[in-house]
Amino acid sequence: MLDVELAKHLGMKVTRTIRTLIKDNASELADHGTLMASATKSTGGRPAKVFYLNESQALLVCMFSRTQKAALVRKQVIDVFMAHRQGQLIQPEPTTATEVTALFAQQMADIHLLML
Repeated sequence: MLDVELAKHLGMKVTRTIRTLIKDNASELADHGTLMASATKSTGGRPAKVFYLNESQALLVCMFSRTQKAALVRKQVIDVFMAHRQGQLIQPEPTTATEVTALFAQQMADIHLLML
């Protein structure tokens, strides 16, 4: 997920401020996979570094964020984990490539809903 897209979902007024949060927590984020970044082309100012976060890293950034929307996202994540632990989210294991693909697509859609 592109850093500024996550910032929009979290309700950050200046979406680029998410990069400070990412840099400040880079060590912990790297524990959950390579922290992917690339430089943007300059449009008159200095080139910026953009980050591409995996699912775990995006969830961590939501937990680090202190925006009003971030609190809602954290609550939703907690609710999902609690429901799973209480056996309310049991899903059968996929057995075919088609089922695996469908499950992955559903999980990505669920994550997108969490970010709204």
